[in-house]
Amino acid sequence: MTYSAPARIDLAGGTLDIPPLCFLIENSLTLNLAINLRTSVHLEENGSGMLVSNPPKPLRDMPLYSKTLDYFCRSQNLDVRVESDIPQASGLGGSSTLLTALVRALEPFTEDTSEFKEKLLGHVTVLEHRLLGKPAGTQDAIAAIYGGLSEIDFNSGAPSRKPMKIPSFLQGPLYLAYSKIQHHSGINNWAIIRDACEGDASTLSTLNKLNNNSHDMKVALEQDDRHLFFDCLLLESKLRTHLCRGVCTSDMDQFLSNFNHKMVGKVCGAGGGGCMFIFGQDEEMDLDALNHVARKCDMEILTVEADQRGCFEERP
Repeated sequence: MTYSAPARIDLAGGTLDIPPLCFLIENSLTLNLAINLRTSVHLEENGSGMLVSNPPKPLRDMPLYSKTLDYFCRSQNLDVRVESDIPQASGLGGSSTLLTALVRALEPFTEDTSEFKEKLLGHVTVLEHRLLGKPAGTQDAIAAIYGGLSEIDFNSGAPSRKPMKIPSFLQGPLYLAYSKIQHHSGINNWAIIRDACEGDASTLSTLNKLNNNSHDMKVALEQDDRHLFFDCLLLESKLRTHLCRGVCTSDMDQFLSNFNHKMVGKVCGAGGGGCMFIFGQDEEMDLDALNHVARKCDMEILTVEADQRGCFEERP
């Protein structure tokens, strides 16, 4: 069987989905959009316990696979084949996407009810914590499981996801600038969590400002207000640079400097490399100009679209 799941762009309130921050910051809200960069996981029974790649690799030697199989008390006679459109260390939630598709493939006979999706999120969350050895957020898995545009709050003590209508300005082609500098989410996120738990006033102030901005962006999305969305995305980007050093890399700064503040670049994930979601003040963006500047900065432009499908079984 083969299951596929999408990556995401975190629009606002990233990091606020990580415990205990989602409980420390009152009414914390995270907004994200699933996109059509996907990872597919194919399982073959009665195999030799290998990742089917070039060269093949034993699953037992790779924690993501070995811990997941152990968690489900599955034997090692499975073979796993993975295909993915998601660039490595891109900040688009690729590891959660892979883990979601893998866990779903290990329970292929369960219907995709709302109850099962909540159970699936629980499995992936536990495994993410074990793999990172640190607190892990839930928004990446939520996008991978449900797809679409998500509003995620934590007022009930657990992540609660509500679908949102995708506004017109996010329905067409969307653009990501991909840096060859690879990010490391665990490093940046852990520094933020540590400072917040130690009561650092600057960190807590910035987290609360990020959360207030998430609520403003929710209004922009609901009202299909492109200009308010641009302003919120710009503020989100600025606040992230205050929250942690090195969020925006030198090549990203160089890229943005070519567009005279008519475009905002929101770094995806924890930053320090990977992808940057780029969004213009005007409705039309010049793809040729984007590609030209990206090449000068040794970056790559990726064109994506919103993906409503979530995790599903791929059938022949």
